[in-house]
Amino acid sequence: MEITAPTQTLGKSAEEVYDFLNELSNIEKLMPEDLEAFEVTGDDSLFFVLKGMPKIYLERGEYDRPSKLVLQSSREAYEFHIAAQIDAVDESQCEVIFEFQGNFNMLMAMMIKTPITNLINAMAENLQKLS
Repeated sequence: MEITAPTQTLGKSAEEVYDFLNELSNIEKLMPEDLEAFEVTGDDSLFFVLKGMPKIYLERGEYDRPSKLVLQSSREAYEFHIAAQIDAVDESQCEVIFEFQGNFNMLMAMMIKTPITNLINAMAENLQKLS
């Protein structure tokens, strides 16, 4: 299952956006309104709960400063990640795309598609508002 949010053009450099996203406590600022809980649980890990969903545990995964940052599932039961692809337009502008990729059975995919789409879109829109 793959879900991609619309590209956001930000009035900040790729380095500034990467550094913002790399500070895990800032991820809370990108969450949708139905966020019920959020906690950074270590230097490289966090969890959050959206209304009607179980806890989502993430840990820092692949990264390439300043162009890519991945938060991946830290639970073996579910294999997925959320990636931020950051492309510099010039020294003071960049484009960001949030993408969700996961391996789920058909029933699970149908159940989570709408909430995950809303999550990824909210993250993109809220990052735009913060820039």
